[in-house]
Amino acid sequence: MSSILVINGVNLNQLGIRDQAHYGQIKLEDINSLLKKISPTALVIRNDQKLEIPVSQLTVGDIVFLSQGSIVPADIRLITVSDLEINESALTGESKTTYKIADGLPDEPSSINKMANMAFMGTAVDNGSAKGVVIGIGKDTEFGKIAKSTI
Repeated sequence: MSSILVINGVNLNQLGIRDQAHYGQIKLEDINSLLKKISPTALVIRNDQKLEIPVSQLTVGDIVFLSQGSIVPADIRLITVSDLEINESALTGESKTTYKIADGLPDEPSSINKMANMAFMGTAVDNGSAKGVVIGIGKDTEFGKIAKSTI
């Protein structure tokens, strides 16, 4: 029976390097190739065109599209939504999905889970779709703030 190495949910057999993984012969080039194949991307508008770009190339002000199954690539202020529900448990610990809106909020929200017009990096779109503008990337996201506070 041969073993199959799974890295972050990616089956190395599907990527054609299963035998190397089995014998412990994965080279740096193989790992870099794997990372390129699984690196997260975002669907954005740039120069009036819809493009899929690596998340690492997102900038504040980019217009991003979200759809069911997407992982939110940055902190995003929602512009348009269609039945959007986001699982924010990775950020808030809440087990229920959050229904999102594109409208402004009447008062300053007291917590992240009350920010119905925002999508946060690292959370998951459970249902619907949306378009929004990137307002925070990397350490300037809610996740980034949490990471900085734990260091």
